[in-house]
Amino acid sequence: MSTRGLTIGSIALCLVLGMTACALRQGGPEPLRVGGNILPPEKTRNVPPVYPPEARSAGVTGVVIMDVVIGSDGRVAEAEIIRSIPVLDDAALAAVTQWEYRPTLLNGVAVPIATTVTVNFQLR
Repeated sequence: MSTRGLTIGSIALCLVLGMTACALRQGGPEPLRVGGNILPPEKTRNVPPVYPPEARSAGVTGVVIMDVVIGSDGRVAEAEIIRSIPVLDDAALAAVTQWEYRPTLLNGVAVPIATTVTVNFQLR
């Protein structure tokens, strides 16, 4: 049963968390942004990026920065590049989408989190 795309479960979750901590949206609660009382999540699985051969041979280095949403299950649910290095972007996305985190709890309930991550490409 739902009303305007909001499920009873998502409404109940937002009532448990409090309306200031949880904005209602279709499909569930809006991810909470890391900061203030919301601590950065703890990464439990790191997958390093595979340096693209064309980037390596061209000596391309730098940082790809992404906004990510970590689902209540601790897996990366969404990733959007906000600082791009075009030849490195695909490798960064492929790595980040495999990262996993310890679910973030708010009042004992796992919640989705929005945060920024960086992927650093350096030649050694």
